[in-house]
Amino acid sequence: MTAITQSNPCTLAVTLISVLLFTFCSATYCETAQNADEASLAIASSNGISPSRLLVKLWTSPGIFGEMKHAALVRGRLYVVGMPQSMVAFDGTHGTRLWTYASKHLINARPTQFENTLYLVEGPDFVTVNADTGRELTRMPTRLGVVGPLFPGDTSWTIGSTNHRVYGLFTETGHPMWHVTLDGYVTHVAVRRQSLVFAQTDAGSLNAVSRARHTLEWRHRFAKPACSPLTLCEKTLFVGNEDYYLYSFNCETGATEMRVCLSAPVMQKPVVTTSHVFAKTTDGILHAVNRDTYAEEWTLDSADRVLTATKEHVLILKTVDGAHHVAIADLKSGTILSEASASRFKTFVATPNSGVVYAIAPNGEVLAFADRTAPSLAEKE
Repeated sequence: MTAITQSNPCTLAVTLISVLLFTFCSATYCETAQNADEASLAIASSNGISPSRLLVKLWTSPGIFGEMKHAALVRGRLYVVGMPQSMVAFDGTHGTRLWTYASKHLINARPTQFENTLYLVEGPDFVTVNADTGRELTRMPTRLGVVGPLFPGDTSWTIGSTNHRVYGLFTETGHPMWHVTLDGYVTHVAVRRQSLVFAQTDAGSLNAVSRARHTLEWRHRFAKPACSPLTLCEKTLFVGNEDYYLYSFNCETGATEMRVCLSAPVMQKPVVTTSHVFAKTTDGILHAVNRDTYAEEWTLDSADRVLTATKEHVLILKTVDGAHHVAIADLKSGTILSEASASRFKTFVATPNSGVVYAIAPNGEVLAFADRTAPSLAEKE
């Protein structure tokens, strides 16, 4: 494991930190210590911190799919989509399986929710589902090539389309109500409450469209066209670009608030926590940028992405010899404290400030675990 510190955003100095590898044991996905070499475990434990001191298992659920496709967290619930076509809803806190929705087609994008209704882009259809029961409410053909999820609203739905437009749709029929034409193919879309739609295009622009006035409110053109997916956090948008910079923009005005030069193009979606913005660059380095000062505080190589963080720790997904691992690092310094094997799991979802991670295996098996300093665990104490 190599950690890299950086005194200036574009100058790197390398420091080697030796880290011991541990296995975070759960009866659902690893062998017990009785089947391991007891002497080796004793030696390892005397030289480092066991993951069991830093992580706690919350709940597990057995495999339910022939093949898991994707998963998402929406309002405290975990939704897992798989084949044959279906979506399973779990209570994120307790792991209770709430319902299973049998879809007619594969669900293409993460579900969104408005009041008590889930909104799905399911193959060629828009579908609404009761969030409490999983019962299908309405189904209508999309008629448009859809980019990303369907964003619900009081008077209209909003989508990004493959024909260079952002559309508002009638809620009763799914037919176009209004549209704004952009300067290229829409690649990523995000929505701020009921007010603005943010759409990126392959022409290298970031666009803010008013959902009420149906107008283009502002546009930022990047020097290079390729961008990371958007991260929307309160009143600020975060995005990386192939020009090596990590940016943030004021949602309402489009003013640039942050522009930090990193070590390579920033093509992975930034992860934004209360205190930091974490950005992975194409050279494999993870950068931690302070949200208040815009200063880069530390960097780490051989990391895939940040999963979640607490006030003390940050949980980082890594790949070691083709297998997934979860590293627990000190938030202030980036120093790796311990690592846990998660080799059986394919997909990892989390909210940035929760300290809780949901690991999903290819067959839909779920393991929910948390950093011991997670806010939800601290409240219980």
